[in-house]
Amino acid sequence: MLIKAPLHDQANLLLLQREQMSRSRYVGLQQLQHIDQRLIAHLRILQQAREPVESPDTPWLHWLLHPKEALPVLLSFDFTPAHQAYLWQLKAYFHQFSATASVVQYVNTAPDFEAVWSLAKHSPEHFQFVLEQLPLAQAPAWFLSAFRQQTKVALPLDKGVTQSSDVHIACLQDSNIDPLALAEPLVMQGQLGLLELGFLMMQAIPQQKQALINLLSKQQDLTMVMYAMALCGQQKYLPLLVDLAQDPQWSETAAESLTIMLGVLAADSVIADGLSASDPAYMKHAFQSSGATWAQAITPPHQLQQLWQHGNQIQRQLAAIKASLQCSTLPLLNESGLWGGAWHTALT
Repeated sequence: MLIKAPLHDQANLLLLQREQMSRSRYVGLQQLQHIDQRLIAHLRILQQAREPVESPDTPWLHWLLHPKEALPVLLSFDFTPAHQAYLWQLKAYFHQFSATASVVQYVNTAPDFEAVWSLAKHSPEHFQFVLEQLPLAQAPAWFLSAFRQQTKVALPLDKGVTQSSDVHIACLQDSNIDPLALAEPLVMQGQLGLLELGFLMMQAIPQQKQALINLLSKQQDLTMVMYAMALCGQQKYLPLLVDLAQDPQWSETAAESLTIMLGVLAADSVIADGLSASDPAYMKHAFQSSGATWAQAITPPHQLQQLWQHGNQIQRQLAAIKASLQCSTLPLLNESGLWGGAWHTALT
C-alpha cells in the first residue's frame, strides 16, 4: 500500500497535467509524447499490483486499468469530448484492443447518442477508415461535415448558424461563405471560440477579416479580437498586442495571440524586451513561419507539417484547421490525441 498510494496519486497528477498541457502554448508534440510515456509506465506498474486501485475521486483510473472496454462508463465521465477521446485511445493502446470496434458497435446500437459520434470525430486517424461501418444516415451534421469527402453528404445550413459546430459545417462545405454572418450570432451568444474563429479567419478574404476584427472590437472582452488580429496575417497589430501583453487583465490572451503570430520563443522575447529592442529580421522570420501561414490562400503542406510537428499546441490546432480547409479529403485532426495525434499521411 505504501508503494501503490504514491503511484495512484502520481498517475492522477499526470493525467491532470496531460489535460492541461494539451491546451498550453508552451507544449508541443514532443512534450505530449513524453508525458504519455510516463503515464503509461505508471499504469503498467499499477496493473502489476496484487489489488486493483479504486477511488471514488478517480474512477477513470480504475476504468483504465480494467481490461474490459466499458465504453458507457467512459462516456459518463465529466470530461471534454477531446479528453474522452484521449482516454479511449489510451486504454485501447494500453490493453491492446481496437479503438474502433466497440465504438462502431455502440453507435450502430444507439445512433442518437451524440457522445459516441463525438468520440469518433475526435479520433479521425482511427475512424476515417471505417466510416462505411457506421449508420451515416443517422449521424449528426457536424460528424458528416468532419468527414465530408468520405461521407459524400451535402449539408446546407438552411436554419442558419445556431451553435459553434455550424461554423465548422459551413466553412468545410462552402469556400464562399460570409464569415461575418456566421460570426455575429455566435458572438451574441458567447459561443465563439478560437477553433471557430480559426475556421472563419482562414476562410475570409482581407476585407472580411477586417470586418470580423471590427465586430469583435466592440465586445468588452478583448479575447477574440486579439486572436483575430493574430490570425489576420498582418503585422500592423503587433505593437498593440505587445502593449496588451503588459496589461495584467489581458496579458495571457495577448501572449497567446503573439504566439499565434510569432511562435512561442519570439513571442516571449518581444514581450520581455519590447518591440523596439527586438531584432526586426528575427521578428519578420518568426512572422513568416507562423502568422503569415494562417493568412495564405494555400499554405505548402510541408509548412503545415512543420508546424504540426514542431509548433506548440495552439499552432498545431491551427495547422490542422488549415489542412482541413485546403484539402477536402482530410478530416480535422485532434492535436490532443494520444501521442499528440497523427499527421495526415497524404501530406507527408
